[in-house]
Amino acid sequence: MLFDSLAFLVAFPIFAALFLYAPARLQPPLALLGSLAACVSFGWVTCAWLIVLTVLAFFLGQSLGRRSSGARLAGALLAVLAPLLVLKYTNFALTSAQAAGAWLGIALQVPHLYAVLPVGISFYTFVAAAYLIDIHLERVAPQTNLTRFALLTAFYPKFVAGPIERAGRFLPQVEAPKRFDYARIVDGIRIVGSGLFKKLVVADRLAIVVDGVYANPTDYRGVALVLTSVLYMFQLYYDFCGYSEIAVGTARILGYELTWNFNRPYAARSISDYWRRWHISLTSWLFDYVFAPTAAALRSWKSGAVVSGLMCAFLVSGLWHGAKWTFVLYGAMHGVALCIEYLTARPRKRLKQWVPARLYAVLAWMLIFGFVASVDVLFRASDIAEAGLYLRRLVTGLPMDLGFLLEHRFTPSAFKALIAGLPMPKTELLIAVVAIAGVELAAYAGRRQPFREVLLTQPVWVRWAVYYAVAASILYLGAQNAATVFIYQQF
Repeated sequence: MLFDSLAFLVAFPIFAALFLYAPARLQPPLALLGSLAACVSFGWVTCAWLIVLTVLAFFLGQSLGRRSSGARLAGALLAVLAPLLVLKYTNFALTSAQAAGAWLGIALQVPHLYAVLPVGISFYTFVAAAYLIDIHLERVAPQTNLTRFALLTAFYPKFVAGPIERAGRFLPQVEAPKRFDYARIVDGIRIVGSGLFKKLVVADRLAIVVDGVYANPTDYRGVALVLTSVLYMFQLYYDFCGYSEIAVGTARILGYELTWNFNRPYAARSISDYWRRWHISLTSWLFDYVFAPTAAALRSWKSGAVVSGLMCAFLVSGLWHGAKWTFVLYGAMHGVALCIEYLTARPRKRLKQWVPARLYAVLAWMLIFGFVASVDVLFRASDIAEAGLYLRRLVTGLPMDLGFLLEHRFTPSAFKALIAGLPMPKTELLIAVVAIAGVELAAYAGRRQPFREVLLTQPVWVRWAVYYAVAASILYLGAQNAATVFIYQQF
């Protein structure tokens, strides 16, 4: 039952009303029951794995609370990580070993594990692992109520694709009674509306052209592939940001506060700034549970400790996203970029003294935007060969296209000629571009204060004009697309 499905849009308001008017003592079990009912829509296998891991983490947490040590923590972490490692990475390890053997001239016959990857397992496994580590470090006390603890992993708004919540922030909210609050509920509805707009009007519309180009990359070159790369950046962003906003909004309606996962990531002027703005709950998880302990363990290496910590964290990030070498390389590229940024801090500081501040900011933004667009090709491509083909045709075709544009003095008709073959009607592409511009302008206006709060200061007719425009766009423009799955659902 996805957020953008009719079943959810009908069932959620009914559940929210029952939940908010239920006695306080019944709200946690009711929230859990509703969450599990929604999880069953993804199949009994998904629900069964969620229950098994939740119960396992609960009792392991109690055990660590009684007596903890490094060895006991390692065993507990291995136990909760084992399902993810086996189900998600077994075939990747086996096929990689087979490929390595073939490269060495050794024919290896490897078995294949036929298993369904449960929806959301990467997210709630990291939640459970963080809970056990925090108990070991005495950041949180072990939970003694299984029903209340189960909401940490199973709470439906964050089940499919996060945010990756921490026990210390989320579990106290479970204890607090939830009541009907008009202002909070209306604010949650606004956030849900924003998320649905980003998913249905923008992301799913961009998916049409992106999927079409990646299905036949040899049919395109240069400018068309550059444009597709930029469009994919926004498809990925609005798809995941849309999901995250719907999760935050539905949780807020019920009286829970979840982590905001995004903060204008494409405004970043450094790669570290980008990761402070992109998938914030995952980035903070990687910093706290991978980078920090790795750097601390290797602190005698000085700068090498930071470099090692960054590479470990982002190799984990790459593998977390998927069991493919494209994701490993995606993580490695971001790790290398962060290491370069760290190691060049001093010369860059001197350079800023010689370059005008505005020019430096623009050049830095262009560099990061271009880097992210290029590396996202690995995120989207089915394998490294496809990513290589895509980038090769982009690079080799760009000089020819630039020559064509120069010959025609960069006229709009010349640009149209270069993107004429894209698999999307130009009016649909224009709708997507206008929608992106509108959302980004709203985000810029709300850079200091959320745009929905800025909107509340406007006259009534302005507010309702925006509300009607968003609702009409979702109903009439979002209905034309066919995509129904969120990209991060597959992780």
